[in-house]
Amino acid sequence: METIVKNIHLIKDLTTSENIKKLEIGALQHRKFARITFKVLSARDGILEIQTIQTKSPHENHADESKLILRTKELFLHFFPEYEIVVTAVPYQGNPTEKVTPEYIREAMTSYDIKVKDIVDETGIDKSNVSAWVNGTRTMSQPVRAMFYYYIWQKAAVVAANAKSA
Repeated sequence: METIVKNIHLIKDLTTSENIKKLEIGALQHRKFARITFKVLSARDGILEIQTIQTKSPHENHADESKLILRTKELFLHFFPEYEIVVTAVPYQGNPTEKVTPEYIREAMTSYDIKVKDIVDETGIDKSNVSAWVNGTRTMSQPVRAMFYYYIWQKAAVVAANAKSA
């Protein structure tokens, strides 16, 4: 049987089986609605160490570290009130390429004086594709967003280096 809380076997003997079921139900709700998962790292000397990780949520309801710690303590303290709950929280870190949109590209092109011709010449991608992505008439795949992100990142680095040496 798959468990929702990883390493739950470490705490099964610390409470009733009914409480373990309720804990699993609560953890399932966090996983289902916010992509938050829990892993018991250790249970000794009155301390429960829990790792809490949030991955990309389709609802975009991402929690920061303090919110993840709070949610973990609320869930576990209900079933283990006599324990100190120590949480290692790992908030969702979005992929930097997710911010690449046609608007992002156009703003960068203006900021760094990039022309469509420059992108075509420097990447070897045909003008019709570059123009369609920049204008938003063609959807960008993940690799295309990554290409634009790192292309713009490189242009920004060159501008910054030139400004330092000037």
